[in-house]
Amino acid sequence: MNLLLDVGNTRIKWAIHSGSLTETFIASGDVVHAGRIAAALTELPAAIRASLGSGNKISRAFIVNVMGSELRRLFTDLLMREFYLEARFAVSESECLGLTNGYADVSHLGVDRWVGMLGAMDEGLVSFCVVDAGTAVTIDFVVSGTSHTGGLILPGLALMRNALFAATGDIEEFSFRGNVAQADDLLGRSTDSAVRFGAVQAVVGAVERILNRQKQPVRLVVTGGDAKVLLPHLAGYSPEHRPLLVLEGLAKLTAVA
Repeated sequence: MNLLLDVGNTRIKWAIHSGSLTETFIASGDVVHAGRIAAALTELPAAIRASLGSGNKISRAFIVNVMGSELRRLFTDLLMREFYLEARFAVSESECLGLTNGYADVSHLGVDRWVGMLGAMDEGLVSFCVVDAGTAVTIDFVVSGTSHTGGLILPGLALMRNALFAATGDIEEFSFRGNVAQADDLLGRSTDSAVRFGAVQAVVGAVERILNRQKQPVRLVVTGGDAKVLLPHLAGYSPEHRPLLVLEGLAKLTAVA
């Protein structure tokens, strides 16, 4: 059994996988840390053990970590102490599983973006766009299913709202007054809805601009904590909602590790 961990800016997602690419995850879950890492790490081992059931044992652990070197050390110690496992950390590469990295310096591409693209790959060789709507929103485009041509990074929906409130006076004061607009409206009819809709439309507009410039069919793959907010606005592109996309890519990497 393989333990797969996706350590993001807000939550830690995990899954148990047999190592066979023909099988789905045996179990999965997440722990919200919101910056309180120590508390989250005390919850994680028990949650993982509870999912294993009797007779099953983890033999390898693979991690996608975007939180820096200190958390890398904490996870290395945790896995050795709790499961007697050596932590293996994914890194962005110039090429893997047929996917080529579009960055001039591949080490500068966030490993979560790289592994997410690996998760989105299929055998159809169709161009695809991956939107990861988390604390930040990342958008990556892959031509013909194999060539990453680059991407965009935007503030996440909450970051946009918080930045606006922090830098203004009246907007925050009036943000929770007035009528609340309907979810399918384009324009807000209160300050609060105008701010919320503005953040959503900023992201949706960036995605649409990329997709509308393509002459060939494009698969749209959406993941991240705010994916469900964006999906209705992208319905015309038949988006695939893949909440565990990074873990899916990590499962693919275990086959060649």
